[in-house]
Amino acid sequence: MLYKSFQDHLDPFADNRKIQALFRTNTWRSWRTAGLPGGLRTWSWIQDELKEVNFPTLAWIAGHPEAYTAKDHHFSAGQKFQKQIVLINDMREPQVFEATWVVTVGGNTVGKGELHGRLAISEICKIPIEIQAPHLKEGSKTDGQITLTATIGEVIHHDTFAIRVFGAHQMAEGKIAVVDPGGLTSKMLTDLGYTPEAWNGAAPLVVVGRNALKDDPALAARLEPHVQAGGRALIS
Repeated sequence: MLYKSFQDHLDPFADNRKIQALFRTNTWRSWRTAGLPGGLRTWSWIQDELKEVNFPTLAWIAGHPEAYTAKDHHFSAGQKFQKQIVLINDMREPQVFEATWVVTVGGNTVGKGELHGRLAISEICKIPIEIQAPHLKEGSKTDGQITLTATIGEVIHHDTFAIRVFGAHQMAEGKIAVVDPGGLTSKMLTDLGYTPEAWNGAAPLVVVGRNALKDDPALAARLEPHVQAGGRALIS
């Protein structure tokens, strides 16, 4: 008798199919990069959609060298950041590879490169690439993507990775009341342009800093009448 589960009855749920495909594709790629071979299976229709990530060769756009599973998408204008091109050869013979990557932001090319080489049997090659986000107008944001086309042996692989670049933000100003014994939230507010001041119970808005409730459990009791009287408390 066939195994019965919710996974075998996903056809009516189009959004669930998309979520499953996204999750499993990214998970399988990460496992392959960690050293697992192809041929991974799952109990559902999506097995047919995993042919590319189960193929003996694989190429994809991974995170920076310290964390290849990272999915950082947002970057500041002018910021330099790294991704990696991962190339895997689980064929029974060494394979020659060629790869081209292109970065576009707002339809304009802001970075590109070509890679050539040879992959040994069972080799997992992670090649860092450095990208600099373009300068944008203050307060603006623009979408872009990284595109990879790689040929390993006779097999062509494609991958894309969406990014978004943000222009510099306008600095805030003014005083703001805080309860922040650790000081981390005050530092963040200062970097944004605010002037943090210790809450005296009178300010209509108080920012409760990181770990403040953990460090001072009685703080919640002092905040309750403030909020009940119409005051606002923002917990960071």
